[in-house]
Amino acid sequence: WRRASVSKSAKTMPKSSRSREATRRWKYEEGDNMVLDSKDSISHVLGSSKDKKNWKKYWEKHTRRKFPKKCQTYGCGSAATVGAHVYVKGCTSNKYCFILPTCQGCNKDPETEYGGYEWADVKIGACVVAVRMIDNMFG
Repeated sequence: WRRASVSKSAKTMPKSSRSREATRRWKYEEGDNMVLDSKDSISHVLGSSKDKKNWKKYWEKHTRRKFPKKCQTYGCGSAATVGAHVYVKGCTSNKYCFILPTCQGCNKDPETEYGGYEWADVKIGACVVAVRMIDNMFG
């Protein structure tokens, strides 16, 4: 697990403290991004459909990458068409969630909604971008 972009507060953290667990306790800022690995899983934020922005462009702007062609949910081969609002297990916050490129089917899967039955695994190297939550979003 590594962080693709680091906030100002994270840059001042001693290298010896940058373990996986310590990184998860950092305070995220809008636009911070993380590259996930096989130990990471996500759950979809409830109420996020009211947050109407172009999340593909937001993701591309903050990662400086092209939006992936394929859904970043492990085991899915469908086209990535939306920037899904997700929680990363161990990184939940009441102020921030993350944007992950997914297909519409995975984005609407009720089993992986926060509070649902399970968390979904992500593809190794999937990148998420922090975004401030709006009213009516909850988990």
